[in-house]
Amino acid sequence: MKLIVSIVSLGFLGISASAHAEQRILQQQCKNPTASIIDYGIYEEEIDSQHEEHGVAAGYNNMTYNKRLIQSTTDIPGRENLNFGFRYSLHCEGYNPEEVPVTIRVLHPKMQNPTSKVELTVSEWGDNAWTSYLNYHTGFLFNEPWEIVTGDWTIQVLFKGRKLAEKSFSVSQDTHNPTRDADATK
Repeated sequence: MKLIVSIVSLGFLGISASAHAEQRILQQQCKNPTASIIDYGIYEEEIDSQHEEHGVAAGYNNMTYNKRLIQSTTDIPGRENLNFGFRYSLHCEGYNPEEVPVTIRVLHPKMQNPTSKVELTVSEWGDNAWTSYLNYHTGFLFNEPWEIVTGDWTIQVLFKGRKLAEKSFSVSQDTHNPTRDADATK
């Protein structure tokens, strides 16, 4: 009987130690994060892969790398495969974890996916910001012609519903391709 009691006691000690470790981790999470916009405008990037995402009209997001600013501007020509947004740095008070879950929210004029008939004025997805990177990029890539809608666009970074960074852009018809109607909602 003593052996069983000892094993059960050790089991409770293990659970207790595990709970304390979990509590220490929770206490070390990012507190009062802030973000600073480093640069903004039009970027070039390479697409690595795509993954399903329900919060965007296309139904997917791109995983990209080698992002580089090619023009600092808030005036965006509506052009397929054009990426715009901003780079930012994230800072946490006290403990600075490697990875912080954030939400990217893009407020835009109404767009409609012609296949699924999904209409959105807000595109939103979860992401991870990395405090170890000086510049972290977020933005919007016009993958499909129907995503190109003219008007005001605002890109936000949120942490637990609190806005950390925001930048507004004006998307207009691409003057290099005037025969194409940049407003997909007409």
